[in-house]
Amino acid sequence: MSKYGFSPAFIGVCFAVPGVIYAALSPLMYLFTERLPKRAVILIGILLMSIGMFFVGTSKSLGLENNPAMIILGLMIIGAAAGMISIPVLPEMLEAIDERSTKNYNLEKLNDYISGIFVTSNGLGEFIGPVLSSFLNEKYGFREA
Repeated sequence: MSKYGFSPAFIGVCFAVPGVIYAALSPLMYLFTERLPKRAVILIGILLMSIGMFFVGTSKSLGLENNPAMIILGLMIIGAAAGMISIPVLPEMLEAIDERSTKNYNLEKLNDYISGIFVTSNGLGEFIGPVLSSFLNEKYGFREA
């Protein structure tokens, strides 16, 4: 971001914004999951994440400019969307197994397995995301990728 003229302080704020929004809104996510099905909350989160990515990327193809306010807005949307995606996933996975299974599973063992799947998937995403994005950044540039 420094090659686009942003100061180190602004770049630091950009890294902090999604985490702060995620932390602030996480306690309220149970309200969404009480009023809407968990899968609907996850889908809304995915849609919001896509919208936030368009604001952060300030795509030339959409005619968006490199505007700091737009980038911060996009990062705020991404922080809220991350909570909507990640928080209802574990309970949804447990409910899906409980509803579809005729076996009586050991609940503690089932929680361990599902937590392992979730953490493994998250770690895989944390590895693939930066590798793929750095490849796309090198090949096409940040705004085009």
